[in-house]
This record gives sequence, structure tokens and C-alpha cells, in this order.
Amino acid sequence: MLRRYTHKVFVDYDEVPPYDEFDPRPFPSWPAMSIGVKLRVVSAVQDDEDEAMARAGGVAVDPPVERSFRLPCVDLAPDSGSLQWKAVEAAARSFASDVVLATAPARASVAAEFASLSTLLVYDGRFVRCSVLPVIFEIAVVSVFPAWRPPPAEPMPALESAIDGLTDPSQPPPVLAEGDDVCVVCFAELTAEPATRLPCSHVFHRRCIARWLRSSCACPLCRFAMPH
Repeated sequence: MLRRYTHKVFVDYDEVPPYDEFDPRPFPSWPAMSIGVKLRVVSAVQDDEDEAMARAGGVAVDPPVERSFRLPCVDLAPDSGSLQWKAVEAAARSFASDVVLATAPARASVAAEFASLSTLLVYDGRFVRCSVLPVIFEIAVVSVFPAWRPPPAEPMPALESAIDGLTDPSQPPPVLAEGDDVCVVCFAELTAEPATRLPCSHVFHRRCIARWLRSSCACPLCRFAMPH
């Protein structure tokens, strides 16, 4: 089974209030401002030998997974007067790398694009009344199955190399999103022991998901298939 990643990083202008120089509301303080990130992960299946499906860009097999994260502006600079382009870009790149940790093929590109975009946002006067600067990461995980090889109908363990990548102790812990409270394998709090994030964005204890994936390659929550 082959897997491809495509991605987009863009500003959600629907969430940006129009700038009005006569607006009587006070400007938000720098410590109250943050970059609000929505991470959308879409799983799709595509048949390489089916031209119609290839033209359509694949067929969605699961509802999109969406998580929300916040990057406080004080993590980019102590105050708005001490903004330095390179420092802001480095902090934003590090944040994005942690959020999309498991989607390695897209990770570097997403981090670079977010670093550039977020740096422009904090310098852009159109956003001075926004307490949350809205950005969206949209990652499509396209699984490609040849016509003669359908997805496995029976439980199949994930590849040991894929499990090793998720449980590597040298990897930094994932940034927890709103709603990431417990590991659904053991129902203990995620902060109780080292955790990891699957490409579908769901978070589990490293030890728990390793045990699970040795029996089934599917995510316990959304059935996203790890390499098998």
C-alpha cells in the first residue's frame, strides 16, 4: 500500500473581523493574542487504475478529523515591540513541527509554510483587532490501492517499523489539542505517561498504541490504517 500526503496552509478569512478604524473597541493586548490553528486531516482512498477516480482526486473514506491548537503570541516575542522576523519564524516552525509530528512527509513543508504565514500575520495591520489569528492546516492522507489489492477486511498488524517510529523515545511529546484528555486504549489521562500522535491526529500513550497496532493496523478511533 502506498500513501501520499498533500497539504494546504492558509488564513481562515471568514474568522477575521473587517478592520474599521472607527471601531470603539480596544485593541487586544499582546499577551491576550494568539494564533489559532485548526488541523484538518482528511483520509482518502484512490485506485491507481481507475482514471475517473484519479481525476476526482480520490474518494473520502472517513469524515475529516479536526483538532484545535493555540500558539500564544508571547511565545513568538515577549511583546509586540520586540518582534524579530527570524525569531518569530523559528518559533512558529517549531510549533508546527510538533503539531504535525506523525505526518512526516508533509511535516517540513507545513512547518515552513506556517512559519512564513504566521510571521506575516503578526506584522499585518489588518489583524490588529484579532485576539486570535486564524490559520488552517489541511492535510490529505491519500492511500493508494491497486485494483487487485483491496484494503484488508480482517484485522492485520501494522508494520513494526511504523510502530517504532511512533514510539521512538527521542521524539518530542505531541502538542495536545482541545479534547485530548485520555488515552482511549487504557482510559488513563494522556499526561500520565509518554504519548504519541498518529497521522490521523489522534493521540494515545506510546505503550498502549504499540500494543494495539501489533494486533490491528487501524486507529482505535477512526479506523485510519497505518502501514501494514
